Amino acid sequence: MTQQNSSLDGSYVEVANLVVSTSSGGGAGLAENSDFGERGSEMTLTFEQFEVYKDVVVSFNFSVNGEAPTTHSFDRNRVNALLGKDTGKIETVDEMVTVLQSLITRPNTIIQNNGSGGILIKSDPAFDRKSGAGTGIGFTNIEVNIEPIARRNFLDVDIAANPQSVDSYLQYIEVVLQRTIDGAAALGSLLSRIDMQSSFAQTLMATIDKGVGRLVDADMNETSTRLKALQSQEQLGIQALQIANSDAQNILQLFR
Repeated sequence: MTQQNSSLDGSYVEVANLVVSTSSGGGAGLAENSDFGERGSEMTLTFEQFEVYKDVVVSFNFSVNGEAPTTHSFDRNRVNALLGKDTGKIETVDEMVTVLQSLITRPNTIIQNNGSGGILIKSDPAFDRKSGAGTGIGFTNIEVNIEPIARRNFLDVDIAANPQSVDSYLQYIEVVLQRTIDGAAALGSLLSRIDMQSSFAQTLMATIDKGVGRLVDADMNETSTRLKALQSQEQLGIQALQIANSDAQNILQLFR
């Protein structure tokens, strides 16, 4: 294997003009030969299926041969859109290859299934002429913005049996506690809004009842006034008839 440390492209090693100066025979294990170092950069990623939960964003930097790193990220919506799912799960090597190919668009970068359960990522050796130690490819600053809801039972927490998992247990408790606080705050906000709506509804109902009562009172007053007017008209009519009848008797007495 050759090591290219000069920053030149395509390092080359040659053994030539080999001269044997002893009579012991052979070239002491040497023979004339030449070879180039392996060109281009490459790495193999192991893969395990995983699920991108709601509100989780995975981000990372990617770089080749000392280039300025590029930043990439994906979330549940992007995974579902790329893979035609609604679960957020990346379950096979080919699915992970699809996600990475959509993110890493650097020219002459090859991302493919290596055929043995891993993902091969490399620069195209036809264009990347560096070799040996002069090459480099990798992922850095891999981050997850939040910790998803932990799928673990409190009863499974056993520090005595798993002392190496103390940090994991503490992180789990902190995540669950924070989610509980957030949930309680949301419930408190909803309760306050429900109380406000209930108070408003009660006030509205009282106002409506009072208004209907006033309308009823107004109608009764109007009806009562009209009835009294009709009664007065009736009494006046009877009195007028009485007067008329009385005047007719007086007129008849004149003719007698």
